Amino acid sequence: MRYLINFFIYFCFVHYIKQNFNESDVIDLTKMSKLMVYSSLFNIISDFKKYIGKEIVFSGIYSCFYDSYMNKRYHACIIQDETACCLQGLAFIPDKKYSYPKDFPKENTKITVRGTLSTYEEGGNTFCQLINTVMEYEK
Repeated sequence: MRYLINFFIYFCFVHYIKQNFNESDVIDLTKMSKLMVYSSLFNIISDFKKYIGKEIVFSGIYSCFYDSYMNKRYHACIIQDETACCLQGLAFIPDKKYSYPKDFPKENTKITVRGTLSTYEEGGNTFCQLINTVMEYEK
């Protein structure tokens, strides 16, 4: 029975993705359940070539990390699945109107990000990120 339910959820998810994501330049995940957001973001990152150049909007928790070796600050929006056991996140490059740290939320603040999906190379690997990202959060 469990496999039947999982298959049904997967079938509905794939159908939803095909109907809504492939035909639009804006992928808005803000109105979905946590399970759908987690699954959708996982799908976007796993099959990123289909989504390059599309605008993605989703809500999650703000996280920031400074890599002293690379001399680079990473910003990310992190989401959890419905059971809060698994995390999925997406790095973002803020729009130029933001100045760190003045215009940024505190760690673990709920934010909504809107940016264009792109990729970057680092250490011989390809990673996804949002560029020209606009953030919304309560100050």
